[in-house]
Parts: sequence; C-alpha cells; structure tokens
Amino acid sequence: MTEALSEESTCSNRNRRPNVTLDNNGIQRKKSLQCRKTTRAAKACIIREIKGLTECFTNCENVADVRKGAQEFEEITTNFRDAHKAYHAILDDDFEIQALQEYFECENQWIVTFHRTLEEWFSRAEMAKRASLTTELAALRQQEEELRLKQQQEARLCLKQHKQQLQLQTEIAQLEAEEHVSAVAEQGDHCFRQQFPV
Repeated sequence: MTEALSEESTCSNRNRRPNVTLDNNGIQRKKSLQCRKTTRAAKACIIREIKGLTECFTNCENVADVRKGAQEFEEITTNFRDAHKAYHAILDDDFEIQALQEYFECENQWIVTFHRTLEEWFSRAEMAKRASLTTELAALRQQEEELRLKQQQEARLCLKQHKQQLQLQTEIAQLEAEEHVSAVAEQGDHCFRQQFPV
C-alpha cells in the first residue's frame, strides 16, 4: 500500500506539460460561444424593443414615450453592433466569418428598416401635431372674431340705447319747457286778467 502511494506521488510530481494547442482551441471555442451568446442576447433585446416600440406607437400618441423608446433602441442596436464586432474579431475561419457577416447584414437591414419606420412615425406624429395646433389656432381665431363682433354689436347697442336715452331726455326737456312756457303764459294771462279785467 505504501508502494502504491509513493507511486502515485511520483506520478503526480512529474511535470506535465499541458497541450497548448488543445487549450488555446478550447479557450478560442469558449470565447466564440460567449460572443455568439452575447450577440444573440443583443438581438433578443432588439426584438423585444421593436415589439415594445411598435405597440407603443400603434396604441398611444405620446411622442415623448416613443422618443424615449427610440433612444433605448439606439443603445440596444449599438450593443448588438459591438457584440457583432467582438464576435467577428475572434473568428478565424473564413466560412464562419462569411456566415456571420451575412447574418449581420441581414439583421442590420432589419434595424435600418425599423429606423425608417420610426422616422416615418415621428414625421406623421409631427404632421398630426401641426395639424392639431393649426386647427386649434383657427378655432381660437374664430372665437376671437366672434368675440370682436359681439363686442361691436354690444357697442352699437350701447350707442343706440344712449341715443334713445338722449332723445327721450330731449323730448322730456321739450315737454317740460313747453309746460313751463304754458304755465308762464297761463300765469301771465291770469295776471293780465287780474290787472285788466274785462
């Protein structure tokens, strides 16, 4: 038994040289798998963000929410491109590089197409906002014009009432003057009759 232990310790004390080629290939393969996972995770984030943004601009008209989502989408696409570059840098097989490049071009075209969709949505939202503001401005101008016309009508009515009031005051003053003249004339007649009886 002691011989078996001493034989094992002798074997373990031997200097083993690792197979550098296998270790480097394993490390390279591990890095490659990790980069592939990172790229796929970034793509999954892009898909989620596209679905979320599509739902947001389909169901709501809040431009600020969509703009915030578009900024997040921009960050996610940057992460995807960075992951692709890292993955591309690790590969050394021409076939894998070509396949990865075709994959990236396809995905990038999808991203560019969605960017155009976002730009078109922002453009339509801006046009709708402009139309809404123009309509609102026209309504305010219409209300302003109606108010101005109403004020003019009120001013005319006020002038007409004032004119009628002045006419009535003039007629009252004429009647009072006529009554006064009649009263003075009557009193003058009465005084004249008293002084000169008939």
